[in-house]
Amino acid sequence: DELTVFDMLVANKKISDKEKTKIKEAARELLERLKENEFKVDHWTEKVQTTAAVRKVIEDHLFLNLPYPTYDEDVSYRAEMLFNDFKERFANYAA
Repeated sequence: DELTVFDMLVANKKISDKEKTKIKEAARELLERLKENEFKVDHWTEKVQTTAAVRKVIEDHLFLNLPYPTYDEDVSYRAEMLFNDFKERFANYAA
C-alpha cells in the first residue's frame, strides 16, 4: 500500500534522494493515520462528512509533509488522486 501511494506521489516528478525519503515517510504516515481512524468508519465512502474528512486529512497531510517547492503547485491534484485510489481500495477496510 505504501509503495502504491509513494508511486502516485512521485509520478512525473523529478525528485532528489532527500525528497524521496521525505515522501516515503509522508506516504507511510498518511496510510497509518487513515487506517487507524477514517478507514475504520463503516461505509466511509458512502457518508458525505466522512469522505470530506478523509479528503481533508489527505490534502492537509500532503501540504504539510511533501517537499516544498517541488509540490507547491499540485498538492490538491495529488490529494484528489490518492483519495480516488483509497476510495476504491479501502471502501470496505476494517482492520
